[in-house]
Amino acid sequence: MNDNQIICSIEQVIALQDSFNAVVNPKWKTAGYPFYRAAWLEMGEFVEHVGTWKWWKKASRGDREQCVLELVDIFHFVLSDCILQNRSAEVIYGSYKKAIQSAKKDASDEDIFNEVDAFIELTLYNVRNGSGVALKEFFSICIMFGVDIEELLKKYIGKNVLNKFRQDNGYKAGTYVKEWAPGLEDNHFLVQYRDQLGSSLTFDTLYDALREKYAEVVLMQQVQ
Repeated sequence: MNDNQIICSIEQVIALQDSFNAVVNPKWKTAGYPFYRAAWLEMGEFVEHVGTWKWWKKASRGDREQCVLELVDIFHFVLSDCILQNRSAEVIYGSYKKAIQSAKKDASDEDIFNEVDAFIELTLYNVRNGSGVALKEFFSICIMFGVDIEELLKKYIGKNVLNKFRQDNGYKAGTYVKEWAPGLEDNHFLVQYRDQLGSSLTFDTLYDALREKYAEVVLMQQVQ
């Protein structure tokens, strides 16, 4: 994607996050939720999934996809804080570009953990002084772990689409069919369609792909 496309995608995820928060609480912007706290606490889960920080036991790196999903979860809270701080898509992308210039190349896990520390420390300092989450440092962690902004945006949109699709099709009521093929749940097909769409991925195109597949799943259930 070029710069304009990335900015458009960031605008889209800002709108998605705003809509999701409004489902939780229509007055979320004045509720005083500590999104910064949620972000740095989720960072602890990211570090746990990376899995190599415990010096007192045999270290083994965790699953990359799970680590990336933790970063996507953190991005939800980062975006929420950005909305409250009136940070535009251009400002968010500008912070990402600054992170690219300064983030350490070929970073070790320990380098990443040090950047996590910096993110938490600076975020807490910023909040105490009236500003928000340390945006550049968040992006630095993503870059050092090998996640660029296109992957982050794509996987953010994917998770939002699946959450919305489940709710629209009876997830809360308990009527939703989660297994779409023998041994394969809906998230397997989410990843498949998300990757197939590539640069044409949007909330609507991915949602439509899931809807078409789910219609087949429901029909098969009825036949059986």
